[in-house]
Order: sequence, then C-alpha cells, then structure tokens
Amino acid sequence: MKRCLEALLRLKGHEQGEIIIVDNAPSDNRTQTLVANYPVQYICEKRPGLNWARSRAANEAVGEVILFNDDDAAPTQEWLDQMCRPFVDNQVACVTGLVMPLEMETQAKRCSSPMVLLWVILMDPEYCTLVLLVCL
Repeated sequence: MKRCLEALLRLKGHEQGEIIIVDNAPSDNRTQTLVANYPVQYICEKRPGLNWARSRAANEAVGEVILFNDDDAAPTQEWLDQMCRPFVDNQVACVTGLVMPLEMETQAKRCSSPMVLLWVILMDPEYCTLVLLVCL
C-alpha cells in the first residue's frame, strides 16, 4: 500500500484531482493508520468485495473521470495523463490500459505473458458500441 500511495502522489497532475482510499472490510486499522500520513481521503467500506469498494469510491468521487488502481499496483508517472487523454473525445466513456505485475517471482506471473487489453466504450445518442482490442 505504501508503494502504491507514493506512486500515486508522484503522478504528474495528481494535485488537480483527489485520491480516495477505500479500505474494504478491514479486520484492523493498519490501512487507516498508514494513509493518515498522506494527503488522501480515507473511506471504510464494511461490505467485502471489490465491486463494493469500487462502487463506494465512485459514489464518493467528485471528478468527471474516475480511475481505479489497486493497492498492490504502482502506476508510472505518465499513467494519469495517458488514462485521461482519451476523454478529450466526448464519445469516450471508459478506457483501460496495460496491467503488468511489479515482480515476476512466481510461476503464475511468469506464465502470464505480456498482453495488452484495451477497451473503449464509445457513447452515441443513437447507440452504444463496445470496442474490444486484444493484442498478444
């Protein structure tokens, strides 16, 4: 979590938005104690599950663009700009990018070859199109 927080705070332009930490069904107060040292908003979501945590974050967020990052991921400095850039087109409603493990210490991580999965939902008053592009 600490590595994730520090990476988020190094993002170019992060100060123009908000960082919300949702502690999902915690068994103790370690996360709350850790994030107290950072300029972030802490929320405790008592219902367990990633969907509950992300829904809670989306409900609490005040911005137009919502980006999700897990506590074991450390985005690159350009991540924020790269993820927000497609939204210049008002037909873009959702984007995602490459997610790679930080370390390849387990067999499972070594076997998951680099794969780019990019999907964009284009919104149009007449219809909605889901574009799925998978590059191996």
